[in-house]
Amino acid sequence: MQPIIIAIVNNKGGVGKTTLATNLSHALANKGHKVLVADLDSQSNTTHFFLPPQISNYLSLYDLLKDNTPNKPESELRRYIYPTEYEGVDLLPNVQRSAGLEPVLYQDVEAAYTALRNNLRDYALKHYKFCIIDCPPNIGVWVMMSLLASDCVIVPIESGSDRSIDGLDLAIDTINQVSETVNPDLRFLRLLVNKVDKRKTSTRNMLSRMVQDYGQENMFSTTLSESDIYKQAESDNKTVIRFQPRSSASNQIRSLGAELCNILDEYDLDQSQGKLFSEQAALEEAE
Repeated sequence: MQPIIIAIVNNKGGVGKTTLATNLSHALANKGHKVLVADLDSQSNTTHFFLPPQISNYLSLYDLLKDNTPNKPESELRRYIYPTEYEGVDLLPNVQRSAGLEPVLYQDVEAAYTALRNNLRDYALKHYKFCIIDCPPNIGVWVMMSLLASDCVIVPIESGSDRSIDGLDLAIDTINQVSETVNPDLRFLRLLVNKVDKRKTSTRNMLSRMVQDYGQENMFSTTLSESDIYKQAESDNKTVIRFQPRSSASNQIRSLGAELCNILDEYDLDQSQGKLFSEQAALEEAE
């Protein structure tokens, strides 16, 4: 398995992107992999989760990108990356004021979109097996920046919510467009269904619809169940594996990490692979 950069993307909030980024990175590190987590959401929830409390004055994504200087030397890039309290997991943190960079970045869109790729990609692939990018809940400059820096994309979706499905098509179409036009390295990887309660008819109906519309081959076999353990662990600033290592939530996260590694072991970067069309896009193409 080659080193890989994975963006976690959905233009809808509340679907579990940050929960996935923090818990999956720990599961992968527990398997012996070095993991870099890059927080591209100005809400900085991943940063607050991972950054040790004794580190209060730190360099961040804001500092890395504010001067829009490409190809910073490796010695300088190290200054923006911090070890976490989880062995094997490092962090590129963010701060809320990075949201104020958007007007500056939009003055030169091409340079903005490639800024993360030019400043992080080579370093991440050289020093880590996985780089996981936690993206904000929109399709704006930060997400586009992430897609241009990434090899593949995981799209989490909340079960039991038709509104969660409604946001999928835009995310999928954006991934496909970026892959076709500006980042041929980029591939859609899988949809991940979380907050699953299979006792509910609405959840079972939604899962059936997902398989029908997108295909089981485009979905992780592992799903993440609705569980208060995630909230309890987060309030204690711990991953579920550290909070309750023998819980079903921890077992599911471990299974997801193992499934991801198995998929990547067989991952084919052929141009014909890795594209997922939304149902609407497929219908339009057929017409």
